[in-house]
Amino acid sequence: MLGAQILRPHPTTSPLPSSAVGPPNNYTRTALFRYMPPASLAGRNQKVCLTASDEWGMARVEHCLQLVTGSCKACVREGQTLSGLAAEYATDWLQIWATNPRMGNPNKARAGGFLVNIGVLFTAVGGETAEDLALQFFLSTDRLLDANPDFVARSGGREVAAQRGLLPGQEICVVPPVCSVECPGGGTCITREASTNKGFVA
Repeated sequence: MLGAQILRPHPTTSPLPSSAVGPPNNYTRTALFRYMPPASLAGRNQKVCLTASDEWGMARVEHCLQLVTGSCKACVREGQTLSGLAAEYATDWLQIWATNPRMGNPNKARAGGFLVNIGVLFTAVGGETAEDLALQFFLSTDRLLDANPDFVARSGGREVAAQRGLLPGQEICVVPPVCSVECPGGGTCITREASTNKGFVA
């Protein structure tokens, strides 16, 4: 399963229980299941079943759960910079920083698993298409579809998804190109070549 990892033993496991009448028993085992899905699985629902059994196979326990992967969000990996995360989503670190107003210093080291917004969720009135939204937000249709792999999968492919009318209340992830759009004098906005701010490492 992409993005899944089982750590054994559990990094914060408790000491094994001791027997009251003999040597310490060895019946307890713990593990940590960690799931950090790639961008291609954004917005998906997946069923995961975990199985535990004794070493002789005499007893077996299975527990299943439904994992719901959020859309328009990502988990920062241990040691990952904003620039590295932005590269995975074909955007700029300034864009990610702009959609996370409480993030603070973009150069600050953060623990793995820190959740950030990749873009903003647009709620459809109804009838809009991906092509309409791309034009409205100064994006290419391909960029918009890249940010919504779940929508593409449900639509049956990119060509259908590009022209499929959205339902009222349907949410689409939009990663607006804040670094490549300017609105001179507050008037009509135009696109320009994205600039890089070398004053930050990010």
